Amino acid sequence: MNEARKSSEDINERAIQLRQHAIRLQYTANSAAEMAALAVEMLMSSSDLMMNKSLTQASREAIKQAADSAEKASNAILEANELDVQVTQAFSNCNQIGVKLAEALCEVELTL
Repeated sequence: MNEARKSSEDINERAIQLRQHAIRLQYTANSAAEMAALAVEMLMSSSDLMMNKSLTQASREAIKQAADSAEKASNAILEANELDVQVTQAFSNCNQIGVKLAEALCEVELTL
């Protein structure tokens, strides 16, 4: 039973870490998306060709970073969800073991 409990704790801790990582990635994605939007606004209001080239490149990079971060965050959440299934199974195993131990204890009590 202790082994099942320990396993569930370890898996649950990993799932929590993945979710925290996904949240950080989502903040990165949001910041990059905001930067891209700002660059687009600046592009629309600027007539300086050199500045526009620079802004276009910065916007493109920010959009790529936003997309990459969002994809990584999504993958981290999917992995965390898979770990949640494992945690649920480990809890179920703990419960089954606990029930069997309780039944065995009752049988021992009856013989006393």
